[in-house]
Amino acid sequence: MAAGDPLGIGITALTSFQRALGVTSNNVANVNTEGYNRQTIELSTRVPQFTGSGFIGSGVAITDIRRAYSDVLTEELRNATSLSGQAATYYKFAKEIDDLVANPDAGISPVLQNFFNAVNDVANEPTSIPARQVLLSQAQELTDRFVRFQGRFTTINHSVNQELEASVNDINSLTRAVARLNESIVVATGAGNGNIPNDLLDQRDQLLKKISEHVAISVVDESDGSTNVFMGKGQLIVNRFKNQELTLVNNEYDPEQSEVAFTQNGVTSEISNQISGGRLGGALTFRDEVLKTSEGALGRVAYALAVGFNGQHNLGMHCLGLCK
Repeated sequence: MAAGDPLGIGITALTSFQRALGVTSNNVANVNTEGYNRQTIELSTRVPQFTGSGFIGSGVAITDIRRAYSDVLTEELRNATSLSGQAATYYKFAKEIDDLVANPDAGISPVLQNFFNAVNDVANEPTSIPARQVLLSQAQELTDRFVRFQGRFTTINHSVNQELEASVNDINSLTRAVARLNESIVVATGAGNGNIPNDLLDQRDQLLKKISEHVAISVVDESDGSTNVFMGKGQLIVNRFKNQELTLVNNEYDPEQSEVAFTQNGVTSEISNQISGGRLGGALTFRDEVLKTSEGALGRVAYALAVGFNGQHNLGMHCLGLCK
């Protein structure tokens, strides 16, 4: 282009703003696309050309197409998503326990109260056959209620195992997708002479957000555009182009209880106690803080009742007032 050529300068302006309109149109088209970040175009003056009278401008050029993005806000969003996923899962399971225990008709308290009322009636009239029959009936009902509660706890534990399995499967699928996108981003960045493929970055950020729904993660970016993803206490689940999958194993002391495991250098280790956040963290926290505690409390009450009443029977008298 000749120095100061008005037609050439006008063409650079038309070309640049045509591409700017293309970026704007893309923003409008993706207004409802989940995870899409608005893009903006950056313009700068072209290198001026020297003439005998000095330098004359040569028009405008596109220097970059950037996305409206903040590392800090994105990290905060992932953290908030992780906490929300944990709270929602914890609440879902805790509500089942609360509904079971606090139910005025189906809980332990009503049948326990009826049982002790029957005990008092027999104590007041030890020779009354109807009172003794009512006591036996209430004892059987109390026993059945304990058995039903334990069965419900077992069912909830199975649901927790299913939640863990679903989350682990989703995490593995998502980390595989992140590893593939890492490779695509590196290739595209190289082919574009260092220009970043914004749409691919949006897709990867969306995948990372979905992973954070299942577990708290930290992300470390590489200079080539790829990223590494860590969870728990430093477990590397995405290392640039390769993902490391999680598995489920049976608890060493309770085969009915699933644990999340991670394999590193050929060694598989349980990491359930190192996991926080997301659906995984919510399910594991519920199991440790609520389900196990409730099961233990129920077992202690049942054991204390059984031992106490059996001991009293061994020392007691039958209805004729004679020692057994």
